[in-house]
Amino acid sequence: MASLAGLDTYIEAMESVEGWFEPEDVYLFDGMLSAQQRLIGSGDILEIGTYRGKSAIALGYGVNRRNNEELVICDPFERLPEHKHAESNIASLNPDGCDINHFDAAHFLANWDKYHDWEPEIWKCESAELKLRRRVRFAHIDGCHSYSCVRRDIGLCAAALTDKGVLAIDDYRNSRVPGVAAATWEAAQIRADGRRGIYPFCLSVGKLYAATSPQAQKFWLDVATGWIDYGNWRGSVYPLSGIEVVTIWHEYPQEETEAEEE
Repeated sequence: MASLAGLDTYIEAMESVEGWFEPEDVYLFDGMLSAQQRLIGSGDILEIGTYRGKSAIALGYGVNRRNNEELVICDPFERLPEHKHAESNIASLNPDGCDINHFDAAHFLANWDKYHDWEPEIWKCESAELKLRRRVRFAHIDGCHSYSCVRRDIGLCAAALTDKGVLAIDDYRNSRVPGVAAATWEAAQIRADGRRGIYPFCLSVGKLYAATSPQAQKFWLDVATGWIDYGNWRGSVYPLSGIEVVTIWHEYPQEETEAEEE
């Protein structure tokens, strides 16, 4: 059961929205966003790369409208064909092929309006053109999957995050888009000044979650550790290059697995 009000309704219907968003990450988004609402101050939520809105709709439930928070969506939408990495980006998203001309904001908003009665702040542009007005407490990078784009997006989001903000990076281990892994782990390396660009604290099958300071990393590591062996969650704390991360996954009941096999 989700912690964010209204999210369970969307989870039940989520398969009707085109896109890619694993159940593990739905609940990790829910856990982190609800923890932020309880334990830290306000801030906007940012998503780079939205497609039809599968993850954006879930993020919308984490926005506190009473605190004037916004969900900021950055996606070229109709302008995607202008992007020099467009064809390779589409291939990475859908190995069976996808019509590049059908990436439009109208499809996204049609899905969004089924679940929310307010609209996000939409930037139809490359992330390099995005001008954030305020700090963000949660940023989801799922746009262009080339090394140069992801490297830039990580830098942009890390600079914009609040003190205990969370950065979620999609496809960090997808072999079809090695540039994502290269940019992600490069940012996580210790630099000459002794710091890292990002501090990973949680790994799911599809996404890497990171903070931007050792203190925030420890805070979120403690939060994520509490999810291990809770309900159907399974995971472990794993030492990684001078820090610890939680590797976590959702273990489905045996009867569900057998039904799927049949």
